[in-house]
Order: sequence, then structure tokens, then C-alpha cells
Amino acid sequence: MAVIDDIRALGAELERSCQASVRGRLKYRVGQMVYVAFSLDESVMGFAFPKGTPGECLRVGLR
Repeated sequence: MAVIDDIRALGAELERSCQASVRGRLKYRVGQMVYVAFSLDESVMGFAFPKGTPGECLRVGLR
């Protein structure tokens, strides 16, 4: 299981990715698109897909 420090390390390595704090919530984004966000207590992580591609992303991940 990944912990938030793992995500911070990975986010720091990604090109054009930046960390932001929005109303106390940790978010990672590229430009205006947020691709991962954490709840205030950092117990829940949400992940975003580019519009129209979630099915393909999930199929690739299940192989």
C-alpha cells in the first residue's frame, strides 16, 4: 500500500507536475488539470483521467 510520502516523491519526479494546497487539500496537477488529490485527513486519494479515456486507462492497467 502506498503512503502519501510515496506520492510526494513520485510527483516531484514528474515533468511539468506541481504540488498545490487547495483549501488544505494536497493536490498534484499539470497546468490546470488535477490528476491526484487527497482528502483533508489524507486518508482518501482521488485519481483523475483525461476526458474520454478512463476505460482505456483501466484496460491497460488490468493487463
